[in-house]
Amino acid sequence: MPGRQFIWSGRKSERDGYDAKWRAILDDRRRVQVLICHNLDLGDAWEWADDPQYPEKFRSLAYRIGIDAVAYSMTH
Repeated sequence: MPGRQFIWSGRKSERDGYDAKWRAILDDRRRVQVLICHNLDLGDAWEWADDPQYPEKFRSLAYRIGIDAVAYSMTH
């Protein structure tokens, strides 16, 4: 999920091109308590969702990931 700089630079990463990595903190029953993402700018995708220059594929993916996280937290 690129930040807003993608609009003018075309680069998905801000600096060195790091890959996104997901981590989680689990409880004793192996349920996710904290979801952590490194090098993935979901906040920028949500923040700039109404900017017509920001690509729709990233906007919709960011919303799907956020909705999945909320739905998971409410059902597990």
